[in-house]
Amino acid sequence: MSVRVRPPVPCFQCKDEFDLVVSAPPWNMRTESKLIPAGDHAIEFRDAHNHLVILQSCLRLNPIGLGLFIVHPSFVSRGMRRNVYQGLPDLGLSLEAFVSLPEGQFQPMTSIGGGIALIGRGHQDRIFVGQISQDAERNRILFSNLWRRHTGEDLGLGALVHQDSFSGFQVLKEGELGARCRLSWLDAIDHEWLLRFLEHRIAGKTADFASVARTAVSRHDPRQEPGAVVPHAGICAGGPG
Repeated sequence: MSVRVRPPVPCFQCKDEFDLVVSAPPWNMRTESKLIPAGDHAIEFRDAHNHLVILQSCLRLNPIGLGLFIVHPSFVSRGMRRNVYQGLPDLGLSLEAFVSLPEGQFQPMTSIGGGIALIGRGHQDRIFVGQISQDAERNRILFSNLWRRHTGEDLGLGALVHQDSFSGFQVLKEGELGARCRLSWLDAIDHEWLLRFLEHRIAGKTADFASVARTAVSRHDPRQEPGAVVPHAGICAGGPG
């Protein structure tokens, strides 16, 4: 195996292909547009310069090659049309994995977290996502799941997410927490009381969903008197969205 270390631009100009490309380009560089050759035509990409550097580096991968990059969280953003992340499939590339780096990893330069992006040739329907932690055992399990493309016991230990729905680990985590809140809110409601609410609605009576739910929750908490107001995320929000 030979290892070649070069500045980015000369590498783009060479015709060689590589098994592995590793880089940690600077963050928050200027946004610019660039035409990238794709067969008999060219595709215009518009993104931060550091993300365009990553894209051009990946064009030097051989068919089984892999690119490993330390990236800003915005790399997987869908906020800009024709950015690198969304345009990878147009060049026969795909994001195979995104491992989140928690906030504080790059202090004192920045408190922003980042990510490890793994990019390869071909098409992947799903992206492996997870998050590095301070727990060595969790990290061991995470990377074991990564190489085997297995899901873990929780989101941080690994999950397979559809390409079209992934726009960052934090977004995914917030969505998971939201789903848990909705499920816990539904679990807290006794079916008997839910039927009572529906009967009120059908009968045309005015029934307050939150008050019925509060009563239902109190039935699950022996410390509360029947009908007492129980603090609950779903109820405080006025019911499930």
